[in-house]
Amino acid sequence: MRLVVIPLQNAHYISFATVIQTGSRNETDSGYTDYAHLLEYMMFRNSKNYTTDEREKFCINYGDDNNAYTSFDYTCYTTSCAPEGWKDILTLKADRLMHLTLK
Repeated sequence: MRLVVIPLQNAHYISFATVIQTGSRNETDSGYTDYAHLLEYMMFRNSKNYTTDEREKFCINYGDDNNAYTSFDYTCYTTSCAPEGWKDILTLKADRLMHLTLK
């Protein structure tokens, strides 16, 4: 894992990205595509510890703006939130990566 920190004086928001080094290039089954994009979408759903609604309410409290995209080489999840919420938002993101439920 690599962590890059670029502090900015007087920033009103904190932004970070989680980059997973897998993308559409890893879809090797002939005739089957878009798995990386499907999983990107599913990452915004339920996890073992949070429902989708709970996650959304939690993020709204900190003005969290999150998005994602999948490229040929990687999938990137982006987040911007109020500085006081970054630890809680990062906990949500880690939970999503470690405890996603595909239901």
